Amino acid sequence: TVEGKSKCTFVALITEDASGRGSVGKNSKSAMNRALNKVAESGGDSYFYVSSEATIAGSTVILESYKCN
Repeated sequence: TVEGKSKCTFVALITEDASGRGSVGKNSKSAMNRALNKVAESGGDSYFYVSSEATIAGSTVILESYKCN
């Protein structure tokens, strides 16, 4: 939540894209999985969803990575 993230330390803004021959759903899932992996790699243990976009050409997911524990 917006209130919850104020109790955490911001780590990084994560943007991940996925495109290819897959379906819109497959590209969206792939972009989210990549973004979640980047949250972990950045040292974050939590994330805040910023936005996503899915088109036939590909998908983009933007998350904020936070350290809360």
